[in-house]
Amino acid sequence: MIGRFKKDDYVLGSIIGIVFPVISAFVIYIILQILGYTDIQQYIKIYLLSVVINIFLMRYYLQTLKYEKTGKAILFVTFVFLIAFFIYFFKR
Repeated sequence: MIGRFKKDDYVLGSIIGIVFPVISAFVIYIILQILGYTDIQQYIKIYLLSVVINIFLMRYYLQTLKYEKTGKAILFVTFVFLIAFFIYFFKR
């Protein structure tokens, strides 16, 4: 299973860049629900915190493994997420 994540591929980077933030957003959301937070500002923070994981993944693929295509794809997906965030939450 781990071996599948160790290749230099744009598609793999895109999948990693999408799947891991979705999973982390779900985990953060569940934790905040357990703690009793229901404010809309918390959901904005969840979205931003879930994208932060991509920074660590991108660094791992670019610096440690030297997989440039995978790291670039993660970076691209991160930028798309952040642009979507600003368009969605700050449209006025």
